Amino acid sequence: MKKLGRKKRIGLLGIVLIAEILWLLIPSYDGDLKNFHAATQIYDRNEKTLRTTLGENDLFCIPIPLNQMGEWTTKALIAFEDKRFLKHGGVDPIAICRATLHNVANGRVVSGASTLTTLVVKMTEPRKRNLLTKVIEANHACDLETALSKEEILEQFINRAPFGGNIYGIEAASTYYLGKQARDLSLSESALLMGLPQSPHLLRPDRHLNRALIQRNKVLTRMKKMGSISESQYKIACAQKITIRKKSRSFFAPHFCDFILKRYPNQKSLQTTLDFNLQQIAQTTLQTRISELAPFGIQGGGVIIIDVRTGALRAMVGSPNFWISQINGTTARRSPGSTLKPFAYAMAMEEGMYTPASLIADIPTSFANYHPKNYSLKYSGAVSLRQALVQSLNIPALRCVQQIGLNNYIEKLRNLGFTTLNRSAQHYGLGIVLGSGETTLLELSNAYACLAREGTFQPLRFLKSDPTPASTRLYSKSVCFMISNILGGEERSLEFVGHQADIFIPQIAWKTGTSTGFRDAWCIAYNPDYVVGIWMGNPDGSPSPKLIGGTAAAPIACEIFRQLYPNADAPWFKKPATLKTRTICAHSGKPCSIHCRVTKTDYYIPQISSPHPCTLCSEKGESWSPEIEAFLKTHGIKNRSFKEKSLSIQSPQSGTKFRLLPVQKGRKQEIELIASSSEKIYWFVDGKLHPSTFWALKKGQHTIACSDTHGHTAQAIITVE
Repeated sequence: MKKLGRKKRIGLLGIVLIAEILWLLIPSYDGDLKNFHAATQIYDRNEKTLRTTLGENDLFCIPIPLNQMGEWTTKALIAFEDKRFLKHGGVDPIAICRATLHNVANGRVVSGASTLTTLVVKMTEPRKRNLLTKVIEANHACDLETALSKEEILEQFINRAPFGGNIYGIEAASTYYLGKQARDLSLSESALLMGLPQSPHLLRPDRHLNRALIQRNKVLTRMKKMGSISESQYKIACAQKITIRKKSRSFFAPHFCDFILKRYPNQKSLQTTLDFNLQQIAQTTLQTRISELAPFGIQGGGVIIIDVRTGALRAMVGSPNFWISQINGTTARRSPGSTLKPFAYAMAMEEGMYTPASLIADIPTSFANYHPKNYSLKYSGAVSLRQALVQSLNIPALRCVQQIGLNNYIEKLRNLGFTTLNRSAQHYGLGIVLGSGETTLLELSNAYACLAREGTFQPLRFLKSDPTPASTRLYSKSVCFMISNILGGEERSLEFVGHQADIFIPQIAWKTGTSTGFRDAWCIAYNPDYVVGIWMGNPDGSPSPKLIGGTAAAPIACEIFRQLYPNADAPWFKKPATLKTRTICAHSGKPCSIHCRVTKTDYYIPQISSPHPCTLCSEKGESWSPEIEAFLKTHGIKNRSFKEKSLSIQSPQSGTKFRLLPVQKGRKQEIELIASSSEKIYWFVDGKLHPSTFWALKKGQHTIACSDTHGHTAQAIITVE
């Protein structure tokens, strides 16, 4: 180097003097070390990435801890960018002297003296580039070295360094260019990436791979000179072929991710409770069903799956196709139809008003200015609670709410998590039990989780880190068992899945709903493990005659449970010790009096269920209440009007069409033969005595008949396809 002249030496001393004065006047470092303008990462419960969003200024940055950056990343960085990093205090005096002499000697800037620490300062405190800025950055680098450890400074730099375009940080670069996480980088790949920040635009490996490889070899050379790697490691790394695997950002469970981003706007890493596999099952099943219903003008639907025991949301499908409809069908407010009826009957049983066999009047009834009708426009005179719930009759449900009290019922619904029911009881009226209010599939499904959890309610969990919230008991175990027993009874299987012969269908409780005008179809199904909620409809509210809960929504819930339990080995609820059975009058559903001639057993809750004996039966026969008696006379009915006759076939129901399914060799497809009688039953199939209560299906039309010891008979005609 040429010997400096007198003027240059004076100039150099002047610069140093000014720098020392400025150094003393500079305020302390005040950069933001927490804000990385990071992308938001949403994961499922098993750490599968569901979505990565861009951060502020559309930056793609995924900050990670130093111990997740791979074995070679920091060694490559130090060797290439700041070989004395572990020894200096933020400013490298040797580098400063060398750079100053070079620059003064050449009369222009030809060399820099930035350290990794000063680069972190530069990234977190951007300023106009001049001499004063350099002095400030050097000063603040010393502050930073005092505040942070060397490891923390490295972590800051590697997470903030530019890697081309809007890609910042090693994790984003590794994911974008190489399709892997930084922790899995090889020596060669680490050297490639850590050479990019010097000139990220010109060295982008997806555009200029040859340049990037030349830079990689420079990094490896410096690593070898520093002793970070051996000669053999150097040769192997230089020879390694680099394959660019540009990976698009994950975009799974879009409605759920939108929901999470809105719910947790300030968190950058969100491990949720969603199960990717269950989400895929729900999505595929919904799409398949929509393809079948599309010709009937049905375009929308939603699916919810809840883990009963933990309260964790496992799946949320807001529409069959996110790109066609961004409206989330699981959080949209819709009329729930008849799906709120079980909660009314559960309250009535909790108060001791009813047991499953208790009778409720089912006759045309007006409630002030409200004149409801049953869906079928038919009435039975009187039905048991079990029949009323299974058949989803409107009049008995309205009478039930009237008895328990409208305000009490709405208060219970709010305790069950229905935040959408926020108007007065007078606004909704008794019709709330038929769907006069609006709710969401998410809230409805979690309300049913209370029944599945044997009466305890807890808010949903969406993040894996969320603690299990405190539970609130809203119903007794006994009441929940009775409701589940009704909703999951044998007589319901035919309606739900076509026939009981499908050996792979697990036992589940379920309830459907259809809103007025055929705008919404619902099905909520559950067992001790899961609640599966289905809503079907159109986002714009347009109706379709096919929007009926039992036909549009129920098959989806059925198929999801098939896939959850491919061997049909699902758990079921155990009868609680607090629930007992007693002998009752088969006609009235009450404890027998001396005049009751036909009896059966029914569940009841000691000290809770009404103990009053039957008043229907007398020496002269049955004495109905005046309103039921009037209905019977008006319709010319002389005997009992309700359908629970002394003998009737509950399974199979007459007119049912069965479908033989392909099953494993050696297995039969059978249906169970069930009659509503406590007497000994004799079964006949096509006129021949059948010794078993199970019958193997055969193609064709068949007559199933039965008789009891009193000579009563019943028959059902079915078809097997």
